Amino acid sequence: MIQQPTNTKSVTTSGVENTVTFGIKADGLPHLFNVLRNQLYSNKELAIIREYSTNAADAHIEAGIADTPIEITLPTALSPTFKVRDFGPALNDSEIQDVYAFYGESTKRQSNAVTGQLGLGSKSAFAYGDNFVIHSFIDGVKHIHNAYLDPSGLGKISKLGIEKTDEKNGLEIVISIKSDDVDSFRETALDFYRWFNPRPVIYGGGEIKETDVMFEGNDWAYLSEQNHSPMAVMGNIAYPIDRHSLNLTEADGDIDDILTRNLVLNVDIGELEIAASREKLQYTDYTKKNIKKKLKIALKEIMKSITTTFHHCDTLFDAKCLYGATFDYSSNLYELHQVIGKNLKWKGKVVGDSNFNTSYDKDVDLKQFTKGRTGKYRAVEKQTISCERNVVVVLNDMGRPNGTLGRVLPMLLKEDKKVYLLRYKDKEAKKTFVKETGFDANLIKLSELPKSKLTDFSEWGYGRSSYNGDSGNANPKSNKKLFKFRSWDEQRYILTDRNQSQHWDICDELPDGGIYVELESFQSRNTVKGDGYELNKASTIVKFINKLKLLDENISIDLHGVKIKDEKTLSVLKKDSNWIEFYEWSKGKAKELIESLNLSQMVVDRSAVKNLDNALDNALEREGDFKAFVGKLVAEDSLAKQFLQARIDMSYGDSAKIIDKAKDIADDFDLHLASDLSPTQDLEKMQSKFLKKYAMLDHVDSWRFKYNFKPTEDAWKDTINYINVIDICDTSRKR
Repeated sequence: MIQQPTNTKSVTTSGVENTVTFGIKADGLPHLFNVLRNQLYSNKELAIIREYSTNAADAHIEAGIADTPIEITLPTALSPTFKVRDFGPALNDSEIQDVYAFYGESTKRQSNAVTGQLGLGSKSAFAYGDNFVIHSFIDGVKHIHNAYLDPSGLGKISKLGIEKTDEKNGLEIVISIKSDDVDSFRETALDFYRWFNPRPVIYGGGEIKETDVMFEGNDWAYLSEQNHSPMAVMGNIAYPIDRHSLNLTEADGDIDDILTRNLVLNVDIGELEIAASREKLQYTDYTKKNIKKKLKIALKEIMKSITTTFHHCDTLFDAKCLYGATFDYSSNLYELHQVIGKNLKWKGKVVGDSNFNTSYDKDVDLKQFTKGRTGKYRAVEKQTISCERNVVVVLNDMGRPNGTLGRVLPMLLKEDKKVYLLRYKDKEAKKTFVKETGFDANLIKLSELPKSKLTDFSEWGYGRSSYNGDSGNANPKSNKKLFKFRSWDEQRYILTDRNQSQHWDICDELPDGGIYVELESFQSRNTVKGDGYELNKASTIVKFINKLKLLDENISIDLHGVKIKDEKTLSVLKKDSNWIEFYEWSKGKAKELIESLNLSQMVVDRSAVKNLDNALDNALEREGDFKAFVGKLVAEDSLAKQFLQARIDMSYGDSAKIIDKAKDIADDFDLHLASDLSPTQDLEKMQSKFLKKYAMLDHVDSWRFKYNFKPTEDAWKDTINYINVIDICDTSRKR
């Protein structure tokens, strides 16, 4: 049996002339009782359900029948009455008067086997209404008592009479429920009883909510559902665990990471201290110590439980598939991926995640067949293999063969597989990749897949050309390798056309130099990944040019395209200094233009301004005038004036538009501008000093002030006056 800690104090006194013991005068009792009735519980419906139900369960424990369920009658529209019936020791008239009439009276303080110890719960019905009825069944006689609030505010208990009965000995509490509260009361009760053991017998209809456990240990459970917070169940009551109140430190390890919405701890009565309302925990050192102890046990057992499932995997690929399924974002276990996932091993190898990454290895070519806007599959360059049960990795042992799509379409269309196409530059590249990643997926050789014609998949729309919208005409550009991008003016009416070949004219011979792109299915291969895509449509090329035109309206180029399968021509162009790849040229041109306009420092400064995050700045940015605001600050050496003026200067006023365009272009082209430059002034440092000196601006309702606040003229005046007062009256403060 666990006993709650007892505070004992030893006091030595000397020189005391007079001593008075604290107490309550008679005329103060109505006020005190009113506080205990009306201000103790935040959820009065739940208080009634909790207090009388746990009292009934305690009665069964005292009677030695803990496994016998109590009986609950829920209110209905026709019978709006809540009843709690137990079969424990019945109370005689004197005992009823002692228990129900006197606050603080309890017979349970010397035991941790029962929940009630405070001597308050038996009066909880007064938090909801003015009276309740007590039925005590003793040896064939039903004793009826009414507890009610009289005009004095103190309350009284009156015996109404006796009746003969054939019911078993025990106690029943009867409380009238307001008709408007019936539905919410029933819902609250059915949710509350899910934690009861044994679960009560329910009359009046309704089913207790089920608790779907994913896995569990002796003192914990991890639920399939998502609760609002982690819970600690003690004495049939679920108490929310406030992770912030635990004051966790690094010394506590990773237990913070398992405090998810799904975790339920089971604790013995007396292991945790509770508030008088029994609605929440008291986070004493004793409580925090015991919760942390339970969490450490749970963490160890959860780790073991999950890790065991990975022992049955045959390959690292299988283990990564299981990892993805276990810690998927939509999974209830997602929140555990950091603390448990990072430590998972398969045959001594860290699983880590659900991917195999190829991004660092240029000698490994990876593509995935994905649907484009037309709904048809095409090969798109990828950097990771996402491991899932329906993933198939095809080893490209044929180079760049025609008919690759026809070989994989049966898996894509008929088997609903996700298909990756993997190609190693040579044997050494394969050896290196496998050694560094542990890649061990079962591969299917492309050469061993049956070759099919696209016309075999005509029911899915393959094998027909949509050239010029006429499905009966073949595209004459299909067998050509060299092309020229159509003029910018011509593009305006076809940029949204699905047939990307219409953006290119056949070119029989390339000039001696210029700008080119690699084409695959008439989409440009972005070799520098400037906008984050692997294959770009013609609209992206135009977008890049138009962005550059924002900085130089005279930009105009002749752009040629070479199909990827024309490896010979591409090899020549890559070695010829007279030729440059389009995306590489675009990136270099963007950097050149930004630097020629001396915009780099301005971009850095504007970025520093945009990184500011304080209530006043947000409000002024939305609704105010920085210059007007600064002009009304009195003190010349005002820190606020210095900070806001620096913010104004580094915003660059009328030039802001072109600066922001330059920043957008730099981001689009993945340019890291002026990495060696620092902002003209350290706004973050100035902001820190600003918020310390004018502390009230940091203590306002930040959400409202930052995002929703629309200041009135008076609000602006009050803010300015506050800053002026601090500047004038608090200049001696050093911060």
